[in-house]
Amino acid sequence: MRFNSPAHLNLWEETGQFPAIHANVVAIAKIKLANYRGIDLCCSHGLLGTQLVEQGFDMLGIDGDNTAITASRVAGVSMPIHKLKVTKKTFEEVKSVIAMHKTEFIVARRCLPELFGEDLEFGQYFFKTMRELWVHEIILEGRVKTPNATNHLSSIEREIELLSPYYSLHTKQGNVAYLRSNESL
Repeated sequence: MRFNSPAHLNLWEETGQFPAIHANVVAIAKIKLANYRGIDLCCSHGLLGTQLVEQGFDMLGIDGDNTAITASRVAGVSMPIHKLKVTKKTFEEVKSVIAMHKTEFIVARRCLPELFGEDLEFGQYFFKTMRELWVHEIILEGRVKTPNATNHLSSIEREIELLSPYYSLHTKQGNVAYLRSNESL
């Protein structure tokens, strides 16, 4: 089942059960994150961020898919979600949302290839700016490496490499990586 399948939302709505696909990210967040204000980047229905809220984190979602956001609201997802697609044109608004939330960490689950795979320079600028905005920690869940991948960010290793000028790998478990800011801000 795809990460943004409505079936995940339906199961949660009917049973309160969160998708198992979030388990690795939530486990690392509970153990590693030193900060508590986070952004769930490309949050889709917002279930990952909602699960982190239940663990005590102050979360805000960002996603550009109006259908997913509307479905999440109908289902009762309480995490606030900003309808906002991350692009060069919307970057000032994204920065504003992140700054107003006083964001200290970002969770990015399988979205960096879509956001920055065709424009690595923008991806590096995005994360340079995040560090300047005091985002200290990043949890990434990357794609499984496949031999036919054409995107520049075809694996978690490539995603870590994109962030490496600004964030250093601290822990990696499978396709989930926890990174910290390279500099004390």
